[in-house]
Amino acid sequence: MMTRNTKRVLTGTRIRQRRTDIGLRQVDLAERVGISPSYLNLIEHNRRRIAGKLLFDIAAGLEIDPKQLSEDAQTSLLGELRSGIEGQKHVTEPPELDRIDDFASRFPGWAHNLVQTQRRVTELERTIEVLSDRMTHDPHLSDALHEVITVVTAIRSTSGILTGGGGLDAVWQERFQKNLDEDARRLAESAASLAHYLDGAGNSDQNLSSPQEELDACFARFDWHFAPLEQSGMAERDAQKISQDLALAAPDLTSDAVRQMAVDRFLTCWHLADMMPATRFADAVSACGWDPVLLAVQFSVTVEDVMLRLATLPPTGGIGGIGLVSCDGAGNLTFRKAPEGFSVPRFDGACARWPLFSALVTPGELQVNLVAQSQGRAADTDFPRFMALSWGTRRQQGGFGGTVLREAHMLLIPLNVFTSSTRPSTRGAQPSPDPGPLLDTGGSCRICLQIDCPARREPAILGHNKIDTI
Repeated sequence: MMTRNTKRVLTGTRIRQRRTDIGLRQVDLAERVGISPSYLNLIEHNRRRIAGKLLFDIAAGLEIDPKQLSEDAQTSLLGELRSGIEGQKHVTEPPELDRIDDFASRFPGWAHNLVQTQRRVTELERTIEVLSDRMTHDPHLSDALHEVITVVTAIRSTSGILTGGGGLDAVWQERFQKNLDEDARRLAESAASLAHYLDGAGNSDQNLSSPQEELDACFARFDWHFAPLEQSGMAERDAQKISQDLALAAPDLTSDAVRQMAVDRFLTCWHLADMMPATRFADAVSACGWDPVLLAVQFSVTVEDVMLRLATLPPTGGIGGIGLVSCDGAGNLTFRKAPEGFSVPRFDGACARWPLFSALVTPGELQVNLVAQSQGRAADTDFPRFMALSWGTRRQQGGFGGTVLREAHMLLIPLNVFTSSTRPSTRGAQPSPDPGPLLDTGGSCRICLQIDCPARREPAILGHNKIDTI
């Protein structure tokens, strides 16, 4: 972190450097500003503070934006430069971080241009992630391409018959020409639909292609909690009416079937809110040290109910920013609420190292892990860390010989939220378990840049990774 003295030096240095660059004498700048050359000399050598009107006057005399001379702007610029360097995945020649202050003060234009480039790279990496996810798994895209190929094949077949010179009578010629016209219109519509779909492919909020995607977008629009359903003592009939109104008003839900799925999920949230009122539940979370097993016993609900309540709890009692990921026995993601700093693929193909999948084979056993997604960054880089609480369930339908259904849930609690909201010494709460060493996971193999990952299924498209051969 820069000290106050360092920021003063930068301000004076920037003034002197700018004056020198434009070939302006110290005495001439002092005359423009209305101060003595000796006082300007003290400023340029960082012996006098500068702010307010004097800063604006000097900036005008130097024909430069005052923001390029201000300490706050410089602090922000240095922060973004450092953040961009720390976020780089592959650096062949590490930059001289000890000279970054001098670089920003001497070449502010280049520094700002570099920051803008870093922002653009981050945006493009996010777009690549979304596009890769869609190109790899999106069923709508596959169906649309198949439709286009089918229609093109039909057109080629029909046109081949018409140009084959087989002596078709007028009736058959008219039929084939009509078929050709219909197929051509169908191809135009399919191509236009596909082009429109791809135009928004880089936007993760557009062109949803599955009921699960529509539900996730709908819940995200409400920030995953619903104030109308948090009212105490609400009758089920009223909750049903509110849930239906919410589903009908949601622009993300495109069919009656998906709206009914949303109504069912809204009612689940209401039921959980009724059994675990927000304020009392938040106090219990703090007292129990986030232990979902103890919370389930206290409120007479299941552990998975507790996890879902935590993920959809209104911001209260310092609790917030919690994520939840659920999957079925095949590893398909069935619930996705990604906390900030943790990447969850929009489609299947999540990181095999997630504790979520380990919980599938240990039903009824709470797993506690400290997890993060470094994405290839250095271990000492400041990236988000989470306490991952994973829980698996196993239910057999129909008694002997019945179908066995497995599910797993992984609660992701930001480490700062976990530590600040825990009071392990109150009400007999159990001490927090040791999560062990940091488990560095990824989001999807296609965009993860961890080198030599033993769970890698395919190479990343954003860099080169060594893949062990078997």
